[in-house]
Amino acid sequence: MTEMTRKCKEMGRSDAKSLIQIHVAVFFLGLSALAGKWSTLNALSLTFGRVWVSSPALFLYLKMRRMPMRLHSRRDYGVMAVLGGLWAVHWVAFLQSAQLATVAIATITFSTYPVFVTFLEPWLFHERLRLSAVVEALLMLVGASIIVPWPADGALLPGFIWGMAASVLHAAIVLLNRRMVVDYSGEVVAFYSQASAALLLLPAGIMLRPAFTGHNLAAVLVLGLLCSALAQALVGCGLKRVKAQTLALIGGLESVYGIVLAAILLAQPPTLREILGGVVVLGVSMYATLEKQTIAQRGMKEKT
Repeated sequence: MTEMTRKCKEMGRSDAKSLIQIHVAVFFLGLSALAGKWSTLNALSLTFGRVWVSSPALFLYLKMRRMPMRLHSRRDYGVMAVLGGLWAVHWVAFLQSAQLATVAIATITFSTYPVFVTFLEPWLFHERLRLSAVVEALLMLVGASIIVPWPADGALLPGFIWGMAASVLHAAIVLLNRRMVVDYSGEVVAFYSQASAALLLLPAGIMLRPAFTGHNLAAVLVLGLLCSALAQALVGCGLKRVKAQTLALIGGLESVYGIVLAAILLAQPPTLREILGGVVVLGVSMYATLEKQTIAQRGMKEKT
């Protein structure tokens, strides 16, 4: 075996390992809505417990990996605090959606966040707004509107609205993260933002005094350790060998994992509306990601 062949095989194994890490991370993220639905705690209490579990876990992870943690400026600490606030409200909205409606509605509405990124990104980063991106965004909104019967009964409509609110907030998080990951690793950004969320939610936690016992404690540990700390660590490791576009494609499976697990573990199978809407939203999202990757590759070829 030549040295070149050996190196190629090693790279192939590394790529496969990275893909597995990304898939496992997305699977853990898919548990988030299930944990919220399963727990009897309210969304605010769950989010409070989540960040107070995840931030110490991420701190230990960064220390074990000996990764630099100091930020470059006071402004960056301020941006991390804003990120923490956005994450806190996003998680409350997402879990509230799952608790009021269904896991499918919560995860599918969350998956529409590229709609809001489409319109916010050109404005914030002075980039050209493509017509195809506008069409894709409108198709996603159509898909999201399919999942809830109109007029909506009971808590489905409030759950849908909370899910869309979580989607808007996640779009803001994605765009703010885009600025921060230029200078810091994803794990460092995750630690500071989740630690900020923990501090911001401390007064609410003191007032609510949630009882983290039994299955509620298990739900908080799943959210904090698996869905936040471990998922973030796996994504950080996986991105060393996997492109961001590939991560975005695999990330579309979060809704699929969540819906399938809800059907198996919570006896909450998706309705026909939820399946149709989910197919539209996730299909358009994956197509848009592939289109963006093609445009980026074409731009690189033109420069060379």
